[in-house]
Amino acid sequence: MKYTQIRKISKGKKIAIIAGAILVLGLAAGGFFYVQAQQKPATKTTTQAPVNYGSATQDQVTNGATIKSNSATSTTGTPNTSGSDQPLGDASVTITSANQSGGVLTIRTLIAADVSTGTCTLTLEKSGETTITQTAGVQAEASSSTCKGFTVETVGLAKGDWTTTITYQNDTLKGSASQTITIQ
Repeated sequence: MKYTQIRKISKGKKIAIIAGAILVLGLAAGGFFYVQAQQKPATKTTTQAPVNYGSATQDQVTNGATIKSNSATSTTGTPNTSGSDQPLGDASVTITSANQSGGVLTIRTLIAADVSTGTCTLTLEKSGETTITQTAGVQAEASSSTCKGFTVETVGLAKGDWTTTITYQNDTLKGSASQTITIQ
């Protein structure tokens, strides 16, 4: 009978083997999670303000009644020229800037309504001078709109004060704003 001798592995070698196995498993797990993270689309978490489903406050009731009353009884709109029987509603138009530079007058506006259709008309008037008229489309923004802008060459225009009027109109709304601009 022959006996084979079993070699004993030293304690240091056992620790090295176990540490190596743990390192390989850790690297494999890290690689797995990295690949998984790269494959998932990023999700964006947003929080919204909570909605209060309780009873309306007295201010809310009063404001709602005022708005309802104004919209239900308002017939002061501009007469409709669009073919409909309903009068046009009022649109608040503001001239936000009128700047002169290099022989050019640039005029920008704000329409306090979220609209994407209609026409803006610029009229520049001065007594004894030819009236200047331009039209532009409308550009909708987040909660308001704007005329796409007006650019007027000032070369050849008489110096002094001109009455500038911007009128906006679509099928349901009409509004205008006027301002005196000094041509230099």
